[in-house]
Parts: sequence; structure tokens; C-alpha cells
Amino acid sequence: MTTFAPHLTPTAMLKAGVFGGSYFHGCTVADICGLGADQRLVEQNYGEFNVHRNRYGVKAGQDYATWMANGWIFPEDPLGWFHWYCRYHAGRRHERDDYQIRRWVNYGKRWGRFARTQMHTKGFASDVVKQGLLQWAYEPMLVLHQEE
Repeated sequence: MTTFAPHLTPTAMLKAGVFGGSYFHGCTVADICGLGADQRLVEQNYGEFNVHRNRYGVKAGQDYATWMANGWIFPEDPLGWFHWYCRYHAGRRHERDDYQIRRWVNYGKRWGRFARTQMHTKGFASDVVKQGLLQWAYEPMLVLHQEE
């Protein structure tokens, strides 16, 4: 199995501003990942999408309809990868763990390399790429400075 070492916990991701404040789609945070102790965190991530709630102030990623169309949504985690990650972080182990971990690794390899190339060639990495990395529990500033 590939080493799974996200930079951020689910709580840290939400506090950092990852989903424009619209992740929970009518579910409570306790339903998603047992983070119910922090009601303010729930309120900050429940409602209409607002790009200004994202750390980098940009829209990044695909919408829920695209996730469904691509087969990235499963009955046990109906809100996708982050839903799975919350439960994994809380201790749940599931037959789909290897699949989700591979998705995480592949995202980080592809977009982390792209961000580092941007930094090398342009002197900056796009905010959309950094926001996307954040949505996968990668701290963009760590990614930009890691070795290949």
C-alpha cells in the first residue's frame, strides 16, 4: 500500500477554507466526520458556495454532478473523497481505502509537480492549483518546496 500522509486533518482543511462554505449539502458535520463539537465550523461550511470563503479566493475542482458522472461517489461516502477522508481519519477502515488513497497520491503527484513547475518557470503557482491541492489535504506551500 502507498504511504498515506496528508498534510492536513479534515478539521484543518475546513478551517483553511477548502469548499467555498458549501460542502455539507444538508448533512451535519457530525454525519460526515464526527466533528460536531465545533458548531461554528459547521456553520462556516454549510450554505451557498462563496468563492471568498476559499483560502485562495478562487473556484477549484468539479461540481457534485461531475463527481457522480465520473463514478467518484459511493454509497458509504455519498459526499466524496473528503467524506471518506473524514471517516478514515476518525479510524474507519474500508475495502475502498486503497482506491481512495491511490486517488490522493495521483492527485498530489500530478498537481504538485505542475505547481512546482509553475513556480520554477513563472515564479508563482496558480491559485486554482493551490486551492485544488488544499482540497486534497495537501498544504500547497509544503508541496511547492518538496523534492520530487
